[in-house]
Amino acid sequence: MGNSKDFVIEEGVLTDYQGDGGNVVVPDGVTEIGMKAFLGCSKLTSITLPESVTEIGWGAFSGCSSLTSVVIPESVVQIGGEAFKDCSSLTSIVIPKGVTEIGIKTFSGCKSLTQIEIPENVVRIREYAFAKCDSLQKIEIHKYMQSIDGNAFFGCLGLKCLKIHPECNKKAYDIYASPIHCCYNLEYLFLSDNETQPLYTLIDINDYPSGVGVEYSFQKRRESIKEDLKVISRSVPLSEIPSSKREPYVRGFLEYSDEYRADIAKGYLDYLGRMIKKWQPYITGNTKALSCVLRNCLIKKTMVDEWLGDIQKTGDAEKISMMTDYIRENFGAGFEEYFDRIEAKEKEEKKREAQKKNDDKKKKQLEEKRKDSNADLKDVWSIKKHETTCTLANYKGSAETLIIPESYGELKITMISKTYKDKGYNSVKKIVLPDSVETLTDHCFSNCKKLEEIHLGKGLKHIGKETFMGCSKLKEIVIPEGVGFVPKWMFRGCGHLEKIVFENKKRIVCDDDSNFLGGASKAKVYVHKGTELIDFRIKPERFIYIEDEQNL
Repeated sequence: MGNSKDFVIEEGVLTDYQGDGGNVVVPDGVTEIGMKAFLGCSKLTSITLPESVTEIGWGAFSGCSSLTSVVIPESVVQIGGEAFKDCSSLTSIVIPKGVTEIGIKTFSGCKSLTQIEIPENVVRIREYAFAKCDSLQKIEIHKYMQSIDGNAFFGCLGLKCLKIHPECNKKAYDIYASPIHCCYNLEYLFLSDNETQPLYTLIDINDYPSGVGVEYSFQKRRESIKEDLKVISRSVPLSEIPSSKREPYVRGFLEYSDEYRADIAKGYLDYLGRMIKKWQPYITGNTKALSCVLRNCLIKKTMVDEWLGDIQKTGDAEKISMMTDYIRENFGAGFEEYFDRIEAKEKEEKKREAQKKNDDKKKKQLEEKRKDSNADLKDVWSIKKHETTCTLANYKGSAETLIIPESYGELKITMISKTYKDKGYNSVKKIVLPDSVETLTDHCFSNCKKLEEIHLGKGLKHIGKETFMGCSKLKEIVIPEGVGFVPKWMFRGCGHLEKIVFENKKRIVCDDDSNFLGGASKAKVYVHKGTELIDFRIKPERFIYIEDEQNL
């Protein structure tokens, strides 16, 4: 059962469990199971949460290898990524009705999990959510699902049947993203209510019957689904595919049109010519698709204005350039209004540049006004002294605006280290770092839930992993020119982050082990045109390339 001494609870958040495991009942009044609170508790066998709990944090029960039973109350509305990762003894779990998303690797490695019911309130299943759940044999997706991300069921070796409701929005599941990659024993994939007529059956590709539609076996085959459908699509005329099943085929053509035979391609182009309005949102959001449409002159003069507006909304410099070249080459004169808009955009950019200079001036004035109060600094920081420099760690102040000075006495402040349990920044909304700071260590500002604004000094060179993880209110950040390496999961959990600016003009390397954006699904990444980007595992459309003379 455990007693009160087994739990570290701060303002309703259970931040750490220090008991011996066994059957544990969390006390009433706890509202959140904090990040990694039960991490690696191998002797924990069952856990019961009270009705007061509304959130289970990232990695809360990760690595609890003996956990067989979990009672989650209906009050829970959020279960973080990796919450039950590698709970290898867990056989079943009931997801509360208030939960809308199953996070990244939430149940990854739950090898004993035999069944999971995905309730209708869950509208998104994130990457690797059920990866390597070897005992799962059948999964059903309801009609309200909006998104099943790539590798959601990666390596589920026991999975034999995946059933997707026929009314499910077709955009929810992307065959090309391969949500069932490496499920080598999968026999049936249903996109209908009739389980005697699955979409994919045990028919060999060489015996593919003309006019039947998409039918193909995944059993014992190691090729990715993406490659399978590419092969089939190239050889099947669009007219032979039922209209209700055409969408993944058309997407495949738009992205790989140059690999199709001329006679097959003509059918797709004729279809797109008639249905271009329907496909406009997809095409304007996909660089390859837009290239295909422009190359084949499918956008008429009367459509140009609307298409141009949609493409400009994406903020993608490459797509805007493609559309501009298309207009000049095919229509030339008669588009004075368009070029007026280009001129207006340039004026707006100059206005933003002037605003940035004004903001920089205000920042400088603010820094000039601040006082170096070493006594106050010592009260709120742990200070580790070196020969000529010092490191600040374990902030325990309560300021809303945290302005860090250049030095402590005669020692230059060059490093900011993490604060224990990430609980020292509960009140901080704004952080200003001096140019003297060169290093931010791992988890340095993680879980600053109220942080809205941060200014990094120009002298910054090194940023540790998960530095801004959980800074859920942060909307914009500028990474100084001296930073050339982007660490793992730097912005995980930054759900409101919209703009990330890299000032480095030469070369930026991303940790190739992970997506540095994490949950920052809204973020656009601004970089100088010509900057060498290495191992960035994010979609090209997330990047916005800026000329050197333009304002980032």
